Amino acid sequence: MRKIGCLGILFVIGVLAVELWFFLKVCEWSHREYLGCILAVLVLSIVGVRLARYHLQAIAPALMQGRAGRHVIGLLGAVLLIIPGFLSGALGLLLSLPPVQGLFAKVGNVLVAGIARKAMGGMFGGRAPFGGGFPAGFPGGFPSGGMDLRPDDRARFPKPPGAGKTYDAKPEKE
Repeated sequence: MRKIGCLGILFVIGVLAVELWFFLKVCEWSHREYLGCILAVLVLSIVGVRLARYHLQAIAPALMQGRAGRHVIGLLGAVLLIIPGFLSGALGLLLSLPPVQGLFAKVGNVLVAGIARKAMGGMFGGRAPFGGGFPAGFPGGFPSGGMDLRPDDRARFPKPPGAGKTYDAKPEKE
C-alpha cells in the first residue's frame, strides 16, 4: 500500500465512482431494470474468470516461445471483465478480441520482458552484469565479492617447493 500512495488511492476511488455513475445511467436507460443490470455485470465477471483461467494456462508455453504478448493482453482484458462495472467490462471485452490482442501483442511482450527483468534483477544480489542469476550462497554461485572475480583469483594456494624453476619437457633434436 505504501507504493501506491495517495494519488493511487484517489485514482481507484475516482474509477469506482465513474463505474458506479455509469452503472446507474445504464440502469436508468433500461427503465430501472436493476436486476438485469446486476445480472449483466455478474455474467461479465464469470466470463472474465473463465478467460483469466484460459490465459493463465496458455501464458507459460507462450512465454517459452517468446510470444506471450497476446495472452498478457488477454489476461488484462479478463481482469477488467472481473472488475464489476460496464466501462471496465467494455474495455475488457475489447481487449479479449483476438484482433485487438494481435494489435497490442508487442506491448504485451515488452511488459513481460520488463516483469522478467525485474524478477531476475534480485538474483546475485543485483550485481550480475546481465541483471540476473542466483544468489551468492547458492552452490556454485560466486562468492560475496561479486561478479568481478575471475576463477583464478578466488583462492591463493601456497607455491610448491621449487616453483621458481622451469623445466623443459621437449626432447632435444640431434
